[in-house]
Amino acid sequence: MSINLKGSDNVNFEPMPSGLFPARLYRVIHIGTIEVEWKGEKKLQDKVRLGFEFPTETKVFNEEKGEQPNALSREFTLSISEKGNLRPFLEGWQGKKMTDEEAINVDLEEWVGKTGMINVVHGEPTESGQVYANITTISPLPKNLECPDAVNEPFVMNYNDKWDIDKFESLPEFIKSRMKGSSEYDMITREKAKPSPTSESNGKLTAEKAPSDEINLMDIPF
Repeated sequence: MSINLKGSDNVNFEPMPSGLFPARLYRVIHIGTIEVEWKGEKKLQDKVRLGFEFPTETKVFNEEKGEQPNALSREFTLSISEKGNLRPFLEGWQGKKMTDEEAINVDLEEWVGKTGMINVVHGEPTESGQVYANITTISPLPKNLECPDAVNEPFVMNYNDKWDIDKFESLPEFIKSRMKGSSEYDMITREKAKPSPTSESNGKLTAEKAPSDEINLMDIPF
């Protein structure tokens, strides 16, 4: 399968309202294979983060930029299992079941720009009293309901020939930290640090710059 935001733990913010809202997928970030713990058991799972904008729910986050749409993300395990959380989410989004063959051929990058109706639910308050808004389910947009035009630029971060260190550095610290803990990040950074065949033989390693590509558990919202 081929294939936000930064906040402070010390600052309370008003979460997006709960309810059903039209939304658009604008951000796909492949976190990679990381160690997770569930019910005391540690295991490796390949994770991806999907970010949605909500054009009908706007707010002034920055006085210079004026009103902007709320945005939420949700993290999934990259798995075609019906017992996982990604496949049922995508099936609800398209309004029909997938065969195993269809599921294994899903390319999440091709879903960027796709719209749907998302159910937003508030979680229980944290110890500090902060309430977070979470994405639970998604369904096709009802007939005669349109999602307003996109506001945010599409953003895809993947471990392949499109790897772009500048795009990676633009991500919030908590996402970069998760990615740095993945086996994919370790592999690609090792690959980029190999000596350049055209570099001078001066005993130093020459990092190759990846080509530029211009193109956001219940989750930690961004």
